[in-house]
Amino acid sequence: MKVNKQFTIRWNHTDKSTFLYGTKLNFKPTETIFENVLMPSGIIIQEWKMLSTYDIDKTTPQLPILEKGQDYQFNFDYDVTPEAAIYFKIIFYRKNGAVIRHQIIKQKRESVAYPKDAYAYKIQMINAAATHLKFKKISIEDDQVLKANHTGIEISELKNTNILLNVLNLVIEEPSMDEVLPLSNQAIQHIQNVIVVRNWNTESLHSNLQILIDYLKKQSINKQIRLIGYGPQSNELAKALNRIVQSEVYITSHRDLQLAQYLKTELNNLSNINGHTPYIYFNHETQSDELNVFRNILNHARYLKYLERSLINSEVSHETKN
Repeated sequence: MKVNKQFTIRWNHTDKSTFLYGTKLNFKPTETIFENVLMPSGIIIQEWKMLSTYDIDKTTPQLPILEKGQDYQFNFDYDVTPEAAIYFKIIFYRKNGAVIRHQIIKQKRESVAYPKDAYAYKIQMINAAATHLKFKKISIEDDQVLKANHTGIEISELKNTNILLNVLNLVIEEPSMDEVLPLSNQAIQHIQNVIVVRNWNTESLHSNLQILIDYLKKQSINKQIRLIGYGPQSNELAKALNRIVQSEVYITSHRDLQLAQYLKTELNNLSNINGHTPYIYFNHETQSDELNVFRNILNHARYLKYLERSLINSEVSHETKN
């Protein structure tokens, strides 16, 4: 079965892969409750396969056939205690059973490229000191369909989670007309507790801004907010939001004066805070740009490598400067 739009995977029975020793399982119509306070970390809780042999596996295939070379969005819907106490592993196989590669997923949403030479794959849900798990579903969506249908602002799930850090690092994606230029996970791998804001600069910019402001105000009640730009337009939005929501701002020196004027007019009635002076972590007029270091990351996202870990991965309030 080829995935055209969305395929939903649930956990509604046990099989040979299910970890049952000391486990309490409760299968409900829309979710499965798993409890095991003694289960070691690194052990598979449950596994789903694209191919199976009933005589051996005692189950039928549970995963859809994916198109080779196609990108997909994998969404994992669950609640776990403690937070981030499970993760997923996708393993891709050749026809002879040899492993091509595997992908570890610790977030609830991840883009996955299905290898051109893959014959099958499986998904493993692995314990990382979980005591209570409410598993709802895994959904797989064709990434191209998502791009074609998606026109509103997108605020990602929390990535690179550090539960001990009471900071939310919000990276504003630089808009681009080129589909090959989205912000990659590699560009933000050094940033903890990061949220990515995408698709904000559309025809619905007015409503998108209000959605983002409401989100930031809610988050700022309990978290320290850091707004991060890395190109002309994302820099201007970070600076504009800094006058509305208590935050720190980290940007490059690139400007978009036309957008700056629009945001000043659009948000004038909401701007009621004397925000911190933005910290310019890369000045293109005085610093050289080592493009070859991040040669596989296109557009302005390469500048994020100049953002120091010590600035953004601590709860210390840094003195911002020009």
